[in-house]
Amino acid sequence: RSTLDRSSAASDVYKRQIGSFFYFGPPGCGKTTYLRDTARLLSLRGYRCVLVDERGELGDFCEGAAGFDFGPGCDILSGCPKAAGIEMAIRSLNPQVILFDEIGGPQEAQAVSAGFCSGVQFVTTLHAGSPEELAVRPSAAPLLSSGAFGAAVFLPEVFAKPEIFVFGGERNAAGGGSDFVYNSDGGGVYEKHVS
Repeated sequence: RSTLDRSSAASDVYKRQIGSFFYFGPPGCGKTTYLRDTARLLSLRGYRCVLVDERGELGDFCEGAAGFDFGPGCDILSGCPKAAGIEMAIRSLNPQVILFDEIGGPQEAQAVSAGFCSGVQFVTTLHAGSPEELAVRPSAAPLLSSGAFGAAVFLPEVFAKPEIFVFGGERNAAGGGSDFVYNSDGGGVYEKHVS
């Protein structure tokens, strides 16, 4: 599958001016690959991006050089804890979009919330095998209730068509609106699109 095909879900989300979103799916479905491609795509479109690469797996660094092309507008913070990296990026790198893999802890959720209040958009990933599992995962609750994320992209398996779930709310950070409402208790209604 080509990079452009993998990036089409991110393209669709940004065409809708949704702002922050996250990829979710079961292990091995391609979340990290989509995240890398999204960083490259956004950078090529002129966004100032920061990729927070806590474990060095996103950039695949060798002798100080990234193993992947992230485009001209993407800075990479490698070996930096996610919450600290988000804070450092906001304070010193002037990003429009911060990307990182596997949001999980409350510190990361707090960092995202602070960044969102500063006008930064986020793209991240989360493990959940289905939309139903996402709704009941404890690690997803801060994301879904924060209002910071306008959409989620479900990757059911490798090479399957992604499904885009647009969360409601009066406004999102990109200025878009929706008639759909997502409740903070994990229930609610979403608009579903197939990319």
